[in-house]
Amino acid sequence: MKKGQGLPLNTIIIAIIVLVVLVIIIAIFTGRIGIFQQQVDEQSKIELIRYRPSYGVCHPSASEEQSFLSKLDDGSGDVDEQAAVRSEFQELISQCSALSESNCRGGCTTVRVS
Repeated sequence: MKKGQGLPLNTIIIAIIVLVVLVIIIAIFTGRIGIFQQQVDEQSKIELIRYRPSYGVCHPSASEEQSFLSKLDDGSGDVDEQAAVRSEFQELISQCSALSESNCRGGCTTVRVS
């Protein structure tokens, strides 16, 4: 066999090591993304729980609460967008609280769904 033909054994070994390291890094990174997503979800639920003490007899429905959580997650990087979502939800809470139990409507309900 002549020198210079094919790949040297050292090059093949280094390529295998690099490939294994990349696979490990990808596995760690994807695991961390999953943990990060769980933390974001938990933080959103804490936001919702923070608003519940201000609910009246008539309060936002479960679908409105879920919409609030979704919008909050969508704007997780933009502080101004998060503030607007919180303000919009606070306004809905105020609108619902102003309604009587018999007149509860428009995204509001008298039944709390956990």
